[in-house]
Amino acid sequence: MASFSVVALMKEEAAIIRRFVTYYMGLGAEEIFILHDGPIDHLIAADMSPQKLAEQGVRLHVCDDAFWQREAGSVPEHLEHRLRAAFGVGHKWCKSDWLLVCDADEFIIDRMPVQIFLGHIPLEIDSVIVFPAEAVWGPDEDISVPFGSTWFRRPVERSRAQNFWLYGPFGFLFRKGLLGHALGKQFVRRGAKFDLIHQHYAIRDGQRISVPARRIDPKLAVVELAHFDAISYDRWYEKFRRPLLNYDPVAMRERSLRRRIQISLFKWAMRLGGAMPARLCRAFYGLSRRQLRYLQKREEAFQLRLFD
Repeated sequence: MASFSVVALMKEEAAIIRRFVTYYMGLGAEEIFILHDGPIDHLIAADMSPQKLAEQGVRLHVCDDAFWQREAGSVPEHLEHRLRAAFGVGHKWCKSDWLLVCDADEFIIDRMPVQIFLGHIPLEIDSVIVFPAEAVWGPDEDISVPFGSTWFRRPVERSRAQNFWLYGPFGFLFRKGLLGHALGKQFVRRGAKFDLIHQHYAIRDGQRISVPARRIDPKLAVVELAHFDAISYDRWYEKFRRPLLNYDPVAMRERSLRRRIQISLFKWAMRLGGAMPARLCRAFYGLSRRQLRYLQKREEAFQLRLFD
């Protein structure tokens, strides 16, 4: 069986990081590299200091200018650049056979143990992609409960007409059936040479070399990546309000067009006030019974209680 570690760049509250660490340690990760993109006073107050986490096999580092200069050779200007630098640092540190590159809101669904899954990857493949399953709320689920959603929708090609029929006027925002990324995240092999480790794929000699797991062997498709793009209503609200309060034109241009439109719709909902933001959140990340029937019939949605 193959061993693995995990790297993530994040700026998160203690409860999110604790869940992330507990989950991946439960899957058998040898080490977890958390590169925290901001101060960690709140983590220290929650008994999650770097020294305390190190006892669990977690390496927590504050990504200040000195850190980037020391580990990456320069200080990345924007989020995309910091992500790529962080993954390169994690790959440099990794002592396991493989390194999982992901975010704090992403969790491998191990219907097949990760170590066995990675043991099936041919030696000539150095980056393997696991496709996402986007967490959404069912019709009776409370959108205010963090990580309370138990339904997931899979990426799938669908026509514009089908998206409109399924999601109404917001259908044009869905790409491959999802509002978040549909590219998935990757495991990269330790010791392999890369020009760049992107958050969704790896590049060598100017070419993307990442291979989807299900293309290697259809049975490997049972391993998916649960993506909580909207952890809870409050988290979603803050996630979309933040770029409006701290407007950065460069950072906004780095976002996908679909995400920029979502932020514009959120701004409109905020102006209307009342229940409109919550209604928009459920329209984006909630499924009606009709939608569930359609998706389940085609195996494009499934239910799973990922956390106890």
